Amino acid sequence: MKPEFSKAWLAQRRAGDAAVARVNEEELAAMTDEVALAQIDALLSLGAASPQDPERATFSGFVIQQRLFAKARR
Repeated sequence: MKPEFSKAWLAQRRAGDAAVARVNEEELAAMTDEVALAQIDALLSLGAASPQDPERATFSGFVIQQRLFAKARR
């Protein structure tokens, strides 16, 4: 990749990032409490509607993962 293309691409990317950040800030500032609560409720209901493995209530695999990391460090 040519350096001038890389510089132009990076400048465009940074400008786009700034524009998206402004839009996000504007949307959050305009959001009412009712809309925010409705969106939160919708997201939480997705998790409640998903089937859960009963084993996950007492086992997450985290302990096994940590044991493997400890072994790898030795």
